[in-house]
Amino acid sequence: MVDVSIRPACSWDKWQIFDWRNLPFIYNKGFSGQTVTRDQHNEWFYSVIWRHTPRVFIIEADGTPCGIVKFHYFKKLNEDVISIYLIEEYTNKGIGPRAIKMACERRMPGVLLVAEFLPDNH
Repeated sequence: MVDVSIRPACSWDKWQIFDWRNLPFIYNKGFSGQTVTRDQHNEWFYSVIWRHTPRVFIIEADGTPCGIVKFHYFKKLNEDVISIYLIEEYTNKGIGPRAIKMACERRMPGVLLVAEFLPDNH
């Protein structure tokens, strides 16, 4: 069985996340279906990385970074929308559900959890 762990994303993860986000396997399964520019990624990354509560976690399988799980908090609704992606070679190995469980154990208490997914993603 694969050893799965998560850790808060930090500044040295920025370009690895960018590269993953722009893999066709990832963006074709996302809501936008598009790549992001370096400037868009840089703006997003620094808007989430410097918060006091970790919102983006790096997923590691046997110590190798392989994806992210993140929360987008909507204060007005008091809800966290969770999203996850794994690079293709780490899918269908039971990593995703375990990473989600770990991330949920670290999120803000008392906040409604919402998961949105596309029908073809499983």
